[in-house]
Amino acid sequence: MRVVKYLSNQEKSVNRTLDELQLGVCKQTVLNTIRRSGVLVRQTKMKNPSMTDAKSERRSFSHKRAVFKT
Repeated sequence: MRVVKYLSNQEKSVNRTLDELQLGVCKQTVLNTIRRSGVLVRQTKMKNPSMTDAKSERRSFSHKRAVFKT
C-alpha cells in the first residue's frame, strides 16, 4: 500500500520507486501490487491536435521573413 500512495500522483518507473523507497522486494512484486490495487491505471497519452491552415501559414510567413546568419 505504501507503493500505491507514493505513486498516486507521480509518473515514475518501478525501478526508481524501488530505489527511492528502498524496498527489499522484487520489481515484479511491486508491479503486481500496483495492478491489484486498481487505483493506478495505465492511460494512453493524448496526441497533439493537428496544425490548422492559419497556424501553418503564419509559421511559414515568419520563417520566410527571418534573417539567418551564414
